[in-house]
This record gives sequence, C-alpha cells and structure tokens, in this order.
Amino acid sequence: MLAERTFDTGEILINYAESATASSPLVLLHGLTVHWESLQALIPPLTQAWHVYACDLRGHGKSGWAKSGYRVVDFVPDTTMFIQQHIGQPTVLLGFSVSAIVALTVAMRLPKLIRALVLLEPILFCRNASVHSFQTTEVYKWLTWVYETVSSAHTAPEIIAKCKDFSPEMSEVDALNMATMIHHVDPAAVATLLNDQTFAGLDLVSVMQHVTCPTLFLYGEQDKGSLVRAEDIEFMRVNLPQSAAIQVKNAGHSLDWQESGKVVEHITTFLNTL
Repeated sequence: MLAERTFDTGEILINYAESATASSPLVLLHGLTVHWESLQALIPPLTQAWHVYACDLRGHGKSGWAKSGYRVVDFVPDTTMFIQQHIGQPTVLLGFSVSAIVALTVAMRLPKLIRALVLLEPILFCRNASVHSFQTTEVYKWLTWVYETVSSAHTAPEIIAKCKDFSPEMSEVDALNMATMIHHVDPAAVATLLNDQTFAGLDLVSVMQHVTCPTLFLYGEQDKGSLVRAEDIEFMRVNLPQSAAIQVKNAGHSLDWQESGKVVEHITTFLNTL
C-alpha cells in the first residue's frame, strides 16, 4: 500500500504516493496524459527492496496545474526540488517517455544526489522537432483525442461518454478509470507536446554529456509501437557511454505494463549492481 501526500514547490503542489519500505529511495515519474498509478504494475515488486515515491507530474493526476509551462525544462525543477528538499539523500530516478528526459536533466543538475537512472522508452526522436515531429508518431491520435476531450468535456459523465465512444468495447470500469485519469490532465500539457515544444530550451547533448551516474535504458520493438529508433540508441551510446541499452521483446512504447515482468526483472538486475 502507498500513502498519497503533497509536496509544495512554492509554485505548485505535487501529489505523490509513498511506500512504507524503510530502504533507499527510488522516485518514479510517469509519462504524459496519465498519472502515477499508470506505473502500478512496477511498484509492488520494487517496494520489496526500495522506498518508492511515485509522483504526479504538474498538470496531471492530483498535482496542480502550472502557469509556467509544460516543457521538459518546466518539469525538471519540480523533481529537483522534491529530491533535494524532501528526500535529501542519493536517489535512483526512473522516468518513462517524456519523463525519461526529465530524469536525465535532473541527474545533470543533481550529480551528488542521483545515484542511478532508469529510462523507459525515452522520446529521444523529439530532440530535433524540425526533423522529427511528434505528429508523425502512432500516439499522435491518442494525444489529439485527449487534448480535444479535456478541452471540451468538463464533467466526469461527459468524459466517460467520450471514453466509451473512443473505445466502444471498453468495460464500464475501464471507461471510468480512463476518464478519471484524463479528467485531471491540463490541456496545455498535451498541447506542448502536440506543438513540438517539449524540448524547447533544452540542449540534450549537453545534458547527457554531464550525466555521470549508471543508467539503464529500456526500449521496445518499433513494429509493436516503440518510439525508440536505431539512431536514438546510437545517440544514447555516444552521448551517455555509461548507459546500458536493453530491448524488451514483444513490447511497444507502453512497455511498463505490456511486459511489466520483464521490465521489473531488468530493473531489479540493474539496481542490484549499485
């Protein structure tokens, strides 16, 4: 069981769930349009050996909505402050998708406090939006639908109805869970990604070249929906030589729940080396 609490950055309230395990800290950051519970498949086995903190990003879940923005450089201060002021000891940081890039940037800023990184499906292709737009990806349809839904529907019943329209075969329980998840997403957070502004103001090469901690990089298969390409793996290898890249077979972008057992096994093996 995890207990939900809040952390005040001075600008925004960040909701987080915390395990009761008395051990070394492990912070989990979810991807966009979801909330901390989207990583639920990974949490129970990780809490056996780690004190887990699962944070809702600004503009998601029960965290506050932000006026300052939803680029990577806007997300980073929230996690940086949380680790510095609330945890205050060497921490393993796990990030999924956009949050994997957030995690990298936090590691650059806190070299003495980030013990290791786990990056799940980092969207490295977005590093050059003029060449590779997010609008060319398979998840663009989902993001567009979420943006349109949360922009136009303002009550829970309205969003539940739209969820059922989006996926008619969905059960009542699944429709309610999806509606609960996206109801709390700030449309501005999705718009930033749709408009290819997520990496604005970020020098990713410089960030990676200043990260010194051990890093595990997990990615899926492109023909199953992974957003990681061969050139992204090479980019990681060149700029983050201390990283270990492992492909998770039979998984796409959402490898954290598609192949959660394999993902947990890889993470656990890596963490046992620290």
